[in-house]
Amino acid sequence: MASQHQAFQTSLRQPAEVRGLGIHSGRFIEVSLQPAPAGHGIVFCRTDIEGQDPFIPALIDYVTEARLCTKIRNAAGISVSTIEHFMAAFHGLGLDNVLVEVDGPEMPILDGSAIQIVQLIQQAGVIALDKLKPVLVVTEPVEVKLENNVLI
Repeated sequence: MASQHQAFQTSLRQPAEVRGLGIHSGRFIEVSLQPAPAGHGIVFCRTDIEGQDPFIPALIDYVTEARLCTKIRNAAGISVSTIEHFMAAFHGLGLDNVLVEVDGPEMPILDGSAIQIVQLIQQAGVIALDKLKPVLVVTEPVEVKLENNVLI
């Protein structure tokens, strides 16, 4: 049984779709958010890629750039950029597990905020799954520094 400090992992109740322009590429991009099982995490899948691994987990180890946008890349070199508004919406709504299918190299910018993504997720619904969320316990101070060694 979960304590008051533990919560169950979540996913989407049903798929959701959104379309829009990529701000850097100018391409029309289609995105499908798919429910995923507990433990799956947030994983992006490039549906326009054939013959290579199209899956890119949204984990810190996969971040390759964070100037003007956040870009993640898998070991095969397949990437997706401008994921920050989607990631903010997922986090803000407590969404832990989703497969993000995207047919291009970047996510659509939509209105420049996360509000349309939040509304899309709310319409699809968020459900609790049968596994507890992992808990990160910070036991030591954490610092983040810029290239010039300035603390942020």
